[in-house]
Amino acid sequence: MTKNNKWSDAQSNRKTVILLALFLVFSIGSHPGAAHAGEITLENGAKLKVVHIQYSRVLPHSFYDQALASLPHLFPEHLILAARRSGKLGDAVYALVCYRETPTSQNVTIQAVVSHGVRAWRLETTSADSYSDMLIQVLEQIAKLPSNGAAQRSRRKSSSPLSPSGGRY
Repeated sequence: MTKNNKWSDAQSNRKTVILLALFLVFSIGSHPGAAHAGEITLENGAKLKVVHIQYSRVLPHSFYDQALASLPHLFPEHLILAARRSGKLGDAVYALVCYRETPTSQNVTIQAVVSHGVRAWRLETTSADSYSDMLIQVLEQIAKLPSNGAAQRSRRKSSSPLSPSGGRY
């Protein structure tokens, strides 16, 4: 084998490795596990952040269990205003926790995980408004989520995988 053939083979191998690496980067980058699906503005002006997460058959129950176990460590004085381990709105199954970080805090946080078929989303919003009104608005959005065309299309624009709890719990 001549020196030129060795050089040509090395160049060819290098190109193959680069193409394979690019393919892997793009295929991992398009993983449907987690993608920012967007923000929905609620009637009270609060932003409901919706993020695609990797579906698991233990969702949404595992989110709820982990949230209740973690809240005392994150916010020792927290006040749970509403919690649902397993709710169903249409075909969407959800778990939801609504709390204040302290009993005197004005801000209310609502976090939820929704699954529909083999798709799942994490939702979160914080506002100083009445938690009952905000809770109703979040539940309305949960009911609409499986049929939200914009949320479905944005799923293909995934960036990086997150844990089912979004790394927060």
